[in-house]
Amino acid sequence: MDYKIAVLGTGAVGKSSIVVRYIRDTFTESYDPTVEDSYQKPDEFDGKACILDILDTAGMAEYSSLRTQYMEKGIGFVLVYSIVQTKTFQEIEPLIKKIYEVKQKDPATCTIPIVIVGNKVDLDAPGEREVTKEEGEQLAQRYHCRFLEASAKTNVNIRETFSQLVNAIDNSEFKHKPKKKTSCSVL
Repeated sequence: MDYKIAVLGTGAVGKSSIVVRYIRDTFTESYDPTVEDSYQKPDEFDGKACILDILDTAGMAEYSSLRTQYMEKGIGFVLVYSIVQTKTFQEIEPLIKKIYEVKQKDPATCTIPIVIVGNKVDLDAPGEREVTKEEGEQLAQRYHCRFLEASAKTNVNIRETFSQLVNAIDNSEFKHKPKKKTSCSVL
């Protein structure tokens, strides 16, 4: 089964680092802004083989017009913010609302498969963290999303992020099925 996943968030939060860590199990210290990269990775979750089609998206403001296209294509979403930058966390809720708008769904009646990831927990030193774990959990609860804190640098919760998303897709009406009309169908 194929899973079309879009990784979204503002610039410099570690979206590409998370994707590359998952795909290649490597981490690069340098920052090179992404416009759009696409990856495929076969994997197995809960004993079931699958292929993840991962779209690593641009976080820079000048590419925000592309976000609608990313949202239309995806059936699952990883939304990334940096725990050391409040502004990046504040951008997550508008992204969630935009996904629901693009998918023409109401968050009160339909849950879209989303995992919110607070990245850079390796920087969780006194005085560095600006977003608490509880703030991330509360946002996720409001929209019935999954939530994890992670570190692409130290490989904390990277595979778990994608495992959680595949599980959320499999337990939603967004999984691949023949077209049929339901209140929560996107395909």
